[in-house]
Amino acid sequence: MMQEGSHEPGLYVLDCIFSVLVVGTLVVVAWRGSWVFLDLTLYPGNPTYSAWGSLVIGYGIVGLTFALQPIMRWTCDRLTGLWRIAVADIFLFLSFLGTINVWRGVWQLLDIYFLPDNRLLSDWLTHGLSFVLLALLNCSNSVLVRGVYIDAEEPAGQCVVFPIHYIRLFFQKERTKKQRRLLDALERQDQNNTMFLLDKSQTNNIKIVKSNVGKLSDPEMKQLTNLTNLSERTKNGTDQNVLKD
Repeated sequence: MMQEGSHEPGLYVLDCIFSVLVVGTLVVVAWRGSWVFLDLTLYPGNPTYSAWGSLVIGYGIVGLTFALQPIMRWTCDRLTGLWRIAVADIFLFLSFLGTINVWRGVWQLLDIYFLPDNRLLSDWLTHGLSFVLLALLNCSNSVLVRGVYIDAEEPAGQCVVFPIHYIRLFFQKERTKKQRRLLDALERQDQNNTMFLLDKSQTNNIKIVKSNVGKLSDPEMKQLTNLTNLSERTKNGTDQNVLKD
């Protein structure tokens, strides 16, 4: 983002202003309207029932949207134009209803059950412990609603896909580490086999030459002697770099 902003600072500033003042404000207004509507219509005289009702409705809708996600992805991948935008917006609106009910249910249940006689301590604990746990899980960025997207602009059916990759990414990293360790072990084994073959090849060559020693001239005998000494030093470990060269 900083790199893009450095190339087009004017457009970057306009994007920041638009996303915060326009889109961000409209998101808050939409949440406020839906939240208060539920306060007025869902067991308005019984906060406990209202909170539990929101939680059940919210998780029910969330489960439904995740179950429908493959179908919606397939559908949006094949639609174009206004139909694609309309179908994506309907699905996202349903997801929004589930999200706001989950938020409202959890929020109000904490108000009711978690240290209701000491709201200040309750607020500090819920804020502090939750953020620390998110940080330990490397998910603290999830506290933010990051970015602004244009409806149905992502390629294929990605416009209705929720970016949830935590557990899958963890196992993928572990598989990658295991594969890397296996490849390293195979490379080391291959290097050891190569070193052994080189040593064996040198030894065999010396034996072959020794069998024909009676046929060698004086210069050849001198070369054979040097090669024999070199082989002996290699076996004794006094010149380990010879084989590498």
